[in-house]
Amino acid sequence: MASKAFDILVAHNYCWGVNRKGNGFRYVKTASNYFEKCFIITRPFISVQDEEVIRSKFFQIKSRKEYVELINELKLIGKTNNIELPEFRML
Repeated sequence: MASKAFDILVAHNYCWGVNRKGNGFRYVKTASNYFEKCFIITRPFISVQDEEVIRSKFFQIKSRKEYVELINELKLIGKTNNIELPEFRML
């Protein structure tokens, strides 16, 4: 599923992810992987319906703001269930 999400992020957010150093492709892939990691960690605490809503929101992301809001939603789910999600890092 992560590769499908990555393809959609690249298609919709190419201009958002590309920076002056040309690392946009790597940034978008890292952002996609980070979402997937956070989603998998919080998944046991998400209902099937909410899981579908979160996935839908992810595939509709059109801006950095929407991405950050979705990640914050996952962080809140983690916090509510005493789970600390990893920080986003570019390797």
